[in-house]
Amino acid sequence: QGQLRDYSNPVGAGSYRVTVSMDTLRYVFKNASLPLGQIALEGSLRYHNKPPQPFLDGLVLDGRLTSPSLLVRSAQARADINSLRGRYSLRGGILKVDALRANLLDGVLNGSMTVQHLSGEPDFRTRGDLQAISLEAVSASMAATPLGVAPITGKVDAQFEAPWRGALRQLKAQSNVAIAAQVGSDSEAPVPVDASAHLKYDAVRDVLSLDQTYLRAPHTEVRFNGTLSEHSSLSVQAHTADLHEMDLLAYRLQTVVPRLGTAKLLGLRGGADFEGRMQGSPESPQIMGELVARNLEVKETRWHSFRASMALSPSKISVRNASLVGPQRGRVDFSGTLNLTHWKYERSNPLSVRASVEGLSLGELKQLSGLDYPVGGQLSAQISANGSVSSPQGRGSLQITRAVLWDQPVQKIGANFKAEGGMLESSFTVAAASGKATGDLSYNLETGIYTTQFNASDIQLDRLETVKARGLQISGVLGVSAHGSGTLKAAQLEAQAEIPELQFGSQTIQSLKARADVGGRRARVELTSKVAGSDVQAHGVVDLSGDYYTTASLDARNLQISPILAAYLKSNASDFSGRVTVHGQITCPLKKPSSLQGYVQIPTLDLGYQTIQVSN
Repeated sequence: QGQLRDYSNPVGAGSYRVTVSMDTLRYVFKNASLPLGQIALEGSLRYHNKPPQPFLDGLVLDGRLTSPSLLVRSAQARADINSLRGRYSLRGGILKVDALRANLLDGVLNGSMTVQHLSGEPDFRTRGDLQAISLEAVSASMAATPLGVAPITGKVDAQFEAPWRGALRQLKAQSNVAIAAQVGSDSEAPVPVDASAHLKYDAVRDVLSLDQTYLRAPHTEVRFNGTLSEHSSLSVQAHTADLHEMDLLAYRLQTVVPRLGTAKLLGLRGGADFEGRMQGSPESPQIMGELVARNLEVKETRWHSFRASMALSPSKISVRNASLVGPQRGRVDFSGTLNLTHWKYERSNPLSVRASVEGLSLGELKQLSGLDYPVGGQLSAQISANGSVSSPQGRGSLQITRAVLWDQPVQKIGANFKAEGGMLESSFTVAAASGKATGDLSYNLETGIYTTQFNASDIQLDRLETVKARGLQISGVLGVSAHGSGTLKAAQLEAQAEIPELQFGSQTIQSLKARADVGGRRARVELTSKVAGSDVQAHGVVDLSGDYYTTASLDARNLQISPILAAYLKSNASDFSGRVTVHGQITCPLKKPSSLQGYVQIPTLDLGYQTIQVSN
């Protein structure tokens, strides 16, 4: 309501009470960023036209605004703004909004704004602060819930100032942000984390500046200084005195953010420093840095130090002058590059690797890799490779000294390998006090066909550590040979083993021979020998799929009884005489041993003791 006089040169005064429907404005202006709800405006106005001044220069407004609740809803976020209130005034073409206050994300927003030159090119200046904004509420408001069921709790405080003239593309803003948080629930002994950011943004140059910005935990600190733009120059400095702290933080984030990887603790301990720099645009950054770790522990393995220089871009990953030094001064040195295609790796991308290993404990590598292979000792190796994963070119060699193979001390294990023309070829030698073994393998990368052979000669059974450790009275010379070809899905292998004379205690087994054929997802085994003057034969067939169904049989014809009893009876063995023929068979799925079935037949039994004779 109000009064207006002198229509040719209007002068008026009045008061107003207006309710603005933000839903309607959202629809009329087709602007989905506007909140839903209602805003009440109440105040007084005066107008005095003084030509040629613009209309807004003659208008005077004073009032206040209120809203019980506004809903911000977009594809990215959803949040409530409650108890909004503030004052505003318009004088001489200058709009001022102050004492603006609202409850937001379990915290408080305070702000003010001044707009000058409303009749021409507006000149904006906003100021404000956020107090005690809840990180849990921020996470809950996000449509994509990037933190899942947030393991991060805490508060955010911020101050901001943003002047610009005309369009927002001339914005110049600065902000100070402080975060006090903890990662993990109360039952998990949460790790306190705090952060501070001092930011400036120049929309004309599209440059974001970071000054004395850091993220800090009790034993860890990461600092950022520099600019992000089309020509970024941002330095990153990180220090931790406890890698376990970083390991724990990463694990707790991974438990609720699956795209960060499978949640797994790496068992990291020790200290580390990283110093790096990012250059170029955020879409195509060039990242370079150097990492140094000391007294490192990974999966319960201990390392004296690790050092590497690295570079990363959308087209390449490179590591230079990397070294890993073990506790006994064994070490690994390597350098390499891998080309990428817009951050993605493809098997045809070029690569280059150079690595050397000297005196490194295989026990440490076994623990680190999580693999349980039957080899121990000190490893030395040289590797040089290039080409690509789908078409590698290169060669290498390795030696294992003070080796142990299946608990058997070995003097040396050596291997050579090379990749060329689509073929992988390798050969190895194992030398031990008990004998020597050699073998080779070739594999066609295109067809997947392999060929292999293996030979072990003059293996002295009585010199095997397993035999000596268990006090077994076994002696003899073992020879083994094998060869095969095929593919990994259709493997074929033939193997033979022979012991001309096996002495087991006082029992002698002559001409012990074994043969195995693997092919067509089935293994066939044959065993022949002469025991106590009799031929003994065994046959077996094993299906290499399903439950591994097995059929095995044993035939011993005209087996002399007296030599057998002599091995167990200290006296009176000579009083026994006779022969026996035995036939037996078993069938059993190896995965279900409780289903074993079998039988034993004795077609012929001729047993004599002194003057007593028994036969069938």
